[in-house]
Amino acid sequence: MARSNLTEGMVVDSGRMGDCSACQKGKQTQSPILCTTHDQSSEVLGRVFSDLCGPMETASIGGYQYFITFTNDHSCYMHIRLCKSKDDTLGVFKAWKASAEKEMGKSLKILCTDGGGKYTSSTFNAYLAKHGIKHEVTNVYTPQENGVSEHANWTINNLTHSMMADMKEVLKSKSLPLSLWSQAV
Repeated sequence: MARSNLTEGMVVDSGRMGDCSACQKGKQTQSPILCTTHDQSSEVLGRVFSDLCGPMETASIGGYQYFITFTNDHSCYMHIRLCKSKDDTLGVFKAWKASAEKEMGKSLKILCTDGGGKYTSSTFNAYLAKHGIKHEVTNVYTPQENGVSEHANWTINNLTHSMMADMKEVLKSKSLPLSLWSQAV
């Protein structure tokens, strides 16, 4: 507007509009969230990031509507498990934990999750406490703080959509069932 002379009395800094750092800071709605951590786990199962993704638009052939990722902070190795409902989260976690601990010969020490209800129920917290697992919970509605899991879910969803689209093209089928998403995952 100032460049078109549509205002009166507006102070314009010789064409450098938008460079005012005070204005930019004043318009920020939240503080920046650091995207890196400097305390990576030094051992397998020292810290594991987890998140539940779903519900999917279509239930899979087995009736699954969600998947859970478990990402090891030390090795970045990821496990994926399917769930039929959010209520299955604890059961799926227990099965994954038993399998991972047996395979690695170590115990899980820290579980990092978002602040959603599926990981913060009293039953889930009691189970973690009983097994000596520290629970690091990020703030609710800040997926940036659970970046490892959120990025994993985003990547898996993109790969799944790409695979499904590619299979449609390869098979020359217009009716590839969306219920095959769990096989792609």
